[in-house]
Amino acid sequence: MANILFIASGFPPYEFSENIANGKLVLALLNSGHSVQVISKIDEGQTYNSEWREPWLQLKPLTLTITYPVGGSWQRSCEIIKNTIRFGYPIEGIRWAGFTYKKAKELIQEGNIDIILTRSPSDIAHLVGLRLKKKLKVKWIANWNDPSTGTWPDPYERYLTTWKRIISKKYTQEILKFADTITFPSEMLAANFKAHFRIEDSRTAIIPHIMLNDQVSYEGVLPANGLHIVHSGNMSIERDPTNLFMALKRLNDQSDEKVYLDIMGVISKQASDLIEDLNLNKFIRAIEPMPYYRAMKKMAEYDVLLILEAKLTIGIFLPSKISDYAQLNKPILAISPQNGEVKRLLEKYGGGVASDNSSVADIADKILFIKKMKTENRLDEIVINSSLKEYLGENRVVKLLESSF
Repeated sequence: MANILFIASGFPPYEFSENIANGKLVLALLNSGHSVQVISKIDEGQTYNSEWREPWLQLKPLTLTITYPVGGSWQRSCEIIKNTIRFGYPIEGIRWAGFTYKKAKELIQEGNIDIILTRSPSDIAHLVGLRLKKKLKVKWIANWNDPSTGTWPDPYERYLTTWKRIISKKYTQEILKFADTITFPSEMLAANFKAHFRIEDSRTAIIPHIMLNDQVSYEGVLPANGLHIVHSGNMSIERDPTNLFMALKRLNDQSDEKVYLDIMGVISKQASDLIEDLNLNKFIRAIEPMPYYRAMKKMAEYDVLLILEAKLTIGIFLPSKISDYAQLNKPILAISPQNGEVKRLLEKYGGGVASDNSSVADIADKILFIKKMKTENRLDEIVINSSLKEYLGENRVVKLLESSF
């Protein structure tokens, strides 16, 4: 069993997609007998929950949340300059990186750490790992769940100044050079990195998001009338819902058996305006985000679990919510690129239906198919022979990660 130092800027109790994925992975490592210490930070962004509660309570004594005084402008400037010189790169979060490096170095020098894992959501944790690797020669696994800064595909890519793009590429390439293993949740994301950077295949591993062997019951009473779909998480502007909403309007205009969609999170103004324009207020609503366990129990009350992806040429992302969806053992409806990781997994392992996110007709056809399956009381047939739970399962994912140790 290994003594692991887990460094991530996003972690429970602050619940957001990446933070939850990190929390679940640490729980699984503990369940497998490993010793884990976590260094993280306060998540000042939008979260579903910020209080310690189940299933994260056992992580509280293991987690060191790095805090430090905001300080005056002179103090902040001095610390930014000092840490930029120390790490070599002027990037966001550099003050946290400085304090985190100091604490991580102490823990490693005490002799209780075999390996460090640095994780998303931002690249700043990897910068800490890079310096620890160079100075202390510790074994290091770096994980990316998303593209690195400056390599996001349209429509996600934001404008970056030339100097920021150059710096981002330089430090990402250095991290990829020094990490003992680089892990990605999907083959297509790994391919995206290899298109932008030099990476040795022998030092990469595909380790999908983890589904816990949870003993909690998530059985919910399904609505009798209509088809009820839920989307977990915010519906950001990149995930354009136009074709989905138009498909719902087409189906509801044509039938008395309606299709309903709840969005458990914040939706963009464009999506909200579109609901008004299409007169879909009776059928689409946004409901408040909930803490992890409550959200899982709420999702169990729906017929179908929705993944809506951006219109990408290649769907390189594996949304972390797919592991929670698989755990609920309900049909997944993925509105995804035709060439993408989610579509590939559903076709290979079952558990759901993938529709072309560029086609209103195909989305409507797939929803109509699921609706018909519910009418015939056959929804279980979509998931009954699925091996998606095994692919994302706790035992398999931990073994994959252990093989990188």
